[in-house]
Formats: sequence, structure tokens, C-alpha cells
Amino acid sequence: MTILHRKPFDSLGDKYKKELSDQQRESLQSFCDGQRADKVEVLMEFLFECIMLMIAIPQNTDDGIDTLNQSVQGNLQGYLYSPFYDEEPLLPDWLEDTITRMDPDTQDKTPRVSVCQCVARLV
Repeated sequence: MTILHRKPFDSLGDKYKKELSDQQRESLQSFCDGQRADKVEVLMEFLFECIMLMIAIPQNTDDGIDTLNQSVQGNLQGYLYSPFYDEEPLLPDWLEDTITRMDPDTQDKTPRVSVCQCVARLV
């Protein structure tokens, strides 16, 4: 396969492609359905950037932290405050609140989406 025909997540191993549970899939679908399409687009672009710059290339692999079981939401929140730019990125005001609401309510017992599921297919 030439580099021109590669998909964005081909370089990530299977450890990042664990399937979502039905409950997680429904929760994410419900979350996305409740958002405007332009907001979902910005969130997905931010998620893609976070996956490619923070998750796919971990900064500290010798610290003993199991990053695969961390929440995707937590990684997104961390990336909000430490992007890989020399300049402050122009992020919409609503992005932080949207990321906070993206993790399921712990009362409904839906498991959080983990880093090991970050490139699982939603549909």
C-alpha cells in the first residue's frame, strides 16, 4: 500500500481500535444528535488532532501510566490547555463545555470511552 492510499489511523495499532459497547455507541450517537453539525465537525477535527498528536505519539511512555484506559474526554480536556502550537490556537468558546458534556453521566452507568477505543467506528 502506497502512502497515498493510507487511511489516517492505519499507523495506529489494534490496541486503539477496541469496539465500543452498544451502550457507549448509543450514548455517543445521542450526544452527536444533540449537537449542531458545525459543532460536531469542529469537535471531530479537534479529536483527530488530539489523537494524532497526543494519543498516537505518547509523550512519556516510561512513567508507568496506562494511557489506553484513560478517557478520551480527559485527553481532549488536557489537549485544550496544552496544544502543540507556538501560538495560542483560536478555539471556539463552546468547545470546552461541549467536551465536558461528551462523557456520559455516571448515573446511567455507561462506561467512559477509553483511549483504547478512540478510533472505533461509531456506526
